[in-house]
Amino acid sequence: MDGRNKAVDESFIGFYPNVVSVHAGDTVVFHYVGVGEPHTVALGTLTNAAVAAFDKATPAQQNNPPKSAIALDAKVPNLFPNGQGDVIPSGADPCFLASGLPPAKTACPKTAQPSFDGSQSFYDSVWLTADQKFTVHLSNSTPAGTYRFMCLLHREGMSGQITVVPASSAVPTPAAQAARGQAQIAKLEGLLVGPAKLLKQGKPPIPGLTLPGSNPILTGSGAGGGGNVPAQIDEYGPSLVHIPVGGAVTWWLAGDHSITFNSTSADNDIQSFAPDGSAHFNVKALTAVGGPGESANPPTGGTRTHINF
Repeated sequence: MDGRNKAVDESFIGFYPNVVSVHAGDTVVFHYVGVGEPHTVALGTLTNAAVAAFDKATPAQQNNPPKSAIALDAKVPNLFPNGQGDVIPSGADPCFLASGLPPAKTACPKTAQPSFDGSQSFYDSVWLTADQKFTVHLSNSTPAGTYRFMCLLHREGMSGQITVVPASSAVPTPAAQAARGQAQIAKLEGLLVGPAKLLKQGKPPIPGLTLPGSNPILTGSGAGGGGNVPAQIDEYGPSLVHIPVGGAVTWWLAGDHSITFNSTSADNDIQSFAPDGSAHFNVKALTAVGGPGESANPPTGGTRTHINF
């Protein structure tokens, strides 16, 4: 899940590989290797139907889904709310339902993670943290077929499938399937090389774009390949600017980013966990100056200032 480029901070909005072939009784391990972009893994009949409808749609329909596809997607909970509020409990915490719909406003009943047999209506990981693994053991009784999964934040645009084949059919080795995923990541990294160079120079990755204000700093960068790439650059460019006393700096936000001064370990991550293990937003990390948990007039020197996008 996601990816990590040693040369440039980047986020990859996908599963690599996005298709794996297994036998009933095998185990699939989802390994989140990103740098902080929120992700989950959700399987089950509800997810399968929503992703299947998305995959069958034309590109135009994917950008403007028909009502039937919207209805299928609505049965699968989101990770974040559409507006203010905390995370959606049924999307952010583990949820394993044999049947029925996940609750809209409350957490799912706590239960031990069962083997996945393809019949469960909803089968969801927790809101994953960096380098965390979500292990899915397929039951020996799982029928041959296709079982789609997706991230509850990035929805059907970040999805994949587990293909269970009969025991008599061979499947690629785990090493071969992992190597295919690495090749997919490497291809995406290649598309970001050009934008990354422009970003470091403080030049916009979009041709003909004029940045506003004086001393502009790009906050993130658009993707390569004409912008239709499931990846983004998570850096400031340039990373160092010199201005006179009394001068100004203008940040140009390209993507979902923010600007924080004097961050501490307590407020540099939007994710937090309660003592009972439930996932939540870290309010301090998400709140702009003057909002809940922040002073309206913070003192100068060594204090944190957060500017929301």
